[in-house]
Order: sequence, then structure tokens, then C-alpha cells
Amino acid sequence: MTCGFPGQVSEVEWSFVERRGTNDIYRFTRRFPADTAAVSTTSKNIEFSDGRVVVFEDKFQVVVVEPPKK
Repeated sequence: MTCGFPGQVSEVEWSFVERRGTNDIYRFTRRFPADTAAVSTTSKNIEFSDGRVVVFEDKFQVVVVEPPKK
């Protein structure tokens, strides 16, 4: 997924890692700002079940995972 404005573009990739009990573990990698020479990469694992999880957040963007609305 790619999102953002020029100079503040994120490239986010994710993959399923494993099932742990009733939760899914996902690995997220964010390249930011992806459209500049000063790009840096951050990776983290998140545990997801039935609530909203903030994956990455800064003053430019917030990337979240949440279940579908019922």
C-alpha cells in the first residue's frame, strides 16, 4: 500500500506471521518518506484480534488495522 502527499509518502507492506491463540500476528514494514533520498525503514509485529490496533503513527500519518464494521 502506498499513501501520503509528496515528500511524506509511506510504502507499507504486511504479511501474516502466525496464529497465537485467538489472535493473528502480522508483520508490518513501513518505508517513509518513500519518495525522498532520506527514506528509512521500520518494521514491527502486531497482535490482532477484534479491536483497532495502531501500527504506525507520526505527525503525518496513522496506519491502523481494525475489524470490519458490523
